[in-house]
Amino acid sequence: MKKLICVLLVFGLVLPLSAQEATTNWSLGVAGNYTAFGDGYIPKVAEYKYYKDGFFPEMKFNWNRYNGMNKIQLNGAYYNPKEMLFGGDFRLGKSVLADVSYKSFYRNTQLDLLENISARESLNREGTAPGGKILSHEIQNPNEQLGYQRQEIEANLKFLLPGDKITLRASHRTIMEDGKMQHVQNMHCASCHLVSRPLDVKNKTQSLTAGLDAALGVADLSYEVNVRKFISDAGPYSAYYDSAGHPGRGYIWTDPNTGATSNYYVEFGSRLVYHGEDVAIAAYPETNKLSHKITAKSNIGKGRLLLQYQNTTLTNDAQLADPNVTITGDLKVTANNLNGNYSTPLMENTKLILAGKYRRLENEDLSIDNPDWRDNRPGGDIDLDYIRYSSLTRTDLEGSAKVIYQPKRSYRLTALLGFNSVERDNFPIEGANFKTDKTMFELGVRYRPTGKFTGDLKYGLENIDNPFSPVDQMFEMYGRGTLMPTTGAPNVYYWQRDDLRYGNISNMPAMVHNIKATVKVQPNKKVKLDVGLNLKKGSNDTQKELDFQQTTMAPNLGLTLIPNDKVNFFANYTYVKQTQNGLAAVALMDG
Repeated sequence: MKKLICVLLVFGLVLPLSAQEATTNWSLGVAGNYTAFGDGYIPKVAEYKYYKDGFFPEMKFNWNRYNGMNKIQLNGAYYNPKEMLFGGDFRLGKSVLADVSYKSFYRNTQLDLLENISARESLNREGTAPGGKILSHEIQNPNEQLGYQRQEIEANLKFLLPGDKITLRASHRTIMEDGKMQHVQNMHCASCHLVSRPLDVKNKTQSLTAGLDAALGVADLSYEVNVRKFISDAGPYSAYYDSAGHPGRGYIWTDPNTGATSNYYVEFGSRLVYHGEDVAIAAYPETNKLSHKITAKSNIGKGRLLLQYQNTTLTNDAQLADPNVTITGDLKVTANNLNGNYSTPLMENTKLILAGKYRRLENEDLSIDNPDWRDNRPGGDIDLDYIRYSSLTRTDLEGSAKVIYQPKRSYRLTALLGFNSVERDNFPIEGANFKTDKTMFELGVRYRPTGKFTGDLKYGLENIDNPFSPVDQMFEMYGRGTLMPTTGAPNVYYWQRDDLRYGNISNMPAMVHNIKATVKVQPNKKVKLDVGLNLKKGSNDTQKELDFQQTTMAPNLGLTLIPNDKVNFFANYTYVKQTQNGLAAVALMDG
């Protein structure tokens, strides 16, 4: 807060005195609130509400001063130690514009009690005793309230060069998150144990933007560069992972019938990357983003053309803390975007709007070096190294044409036809080029006979070819006996069973119908009524194993009353009802 006040004072001091008569206005409001709901109530029902039993003073203020084309405006609101906002706007003639702001709010992140994580195998293989496979959990600090404060400081500056054709601008934003969140550690299957613990949140994002706008007569051009960095000062954290062992027989077991001894600590341990040791957990990325954006606007014939190109590079410079795994390659994503928009009169009372977008995302391939599976064991030394091909790598194309026809002021007709194509280079496997095509159609009408009544009605249709879905992962067919051990392996292992799975299950529709109606009635300046209804129905029966249906109904009602220029009353009610069916694929052995 001290930094913010200093900035405001500096901006205030640079404004010169003027012989013109100045005007000053200010307002101040002081109130308070008292909370006595008891521990744990508000966090359960209010995600973005900070609470502490007791009395909190509240304050709002607004102060502004005008002197010709010079302006200073300060405002703020204080609700409690975690929720507040302050800001200032400044103007020096027509050449300099600046503003600063500070915002803070609190978010309750809840605590999952993991009470649905509790199970045990009913009987062992012989059926003589309870089974050893147990799913259990442990919560450390169960009474600790989890949440974090988010603070944002932003400053913007614009400077108009002499000649009124070129504007320089710069902005800076800092986002800080400080508090605690829940982390759940999942042990490996030897123990099937979950451990919940609170960990610190200490995140910081810095963003710096600089740009130039030029009005050249024949065209308006602008260039913008943005640099953003995210780091976390939390941690490093580590947690102990149990030693590998048999869930029912422990680490070393001797068969009472044969006398043979099995060392499960060594055998099962050879199948795990780590066990019986402290391992780094909850590591944050350290991301750096650099983007360049060029925008051009110009009149072409009777129409207006807008073109925009943006190049973005995102890297993660954090180092992997796991000494057992080696990653080779750059943690880097590159994006190139090209957008275009052209609007022009098509004929009398008719306007045409054409829009298009091209986007190319590339996520670098990574080489992952894992320890050998069952190292130095019979049938072991299997190399599980692989190359990570990202499904984020894709090409995205969009295009649309919209016609607006308005023969009279009282009504307007619109029609839109569009398409969207997304091709994922490496989904579900490298080079598979999974492609989803969408065709969109929309008709709309607006009727406004007077300023007291406005009605809108729209109908939309979407046809989606090959909606995104996991491929061949729905069910497992009968036929485990057809699988053969991999080279050097003594048996068939669970990860090979993916070869038996089939069916593409999706919660994405292949056809969507949408109807949206709104009515606004304003009989006078003191009363305004808004009524609306949104109906949507989606379905997908493109696969013989899938019959997906989803229906959404959302009516809304709004009322605004303005008895005088000092009092406003408004209320809004929205009801959303959604029904959906879906398939559950239960994992079964051997079909």
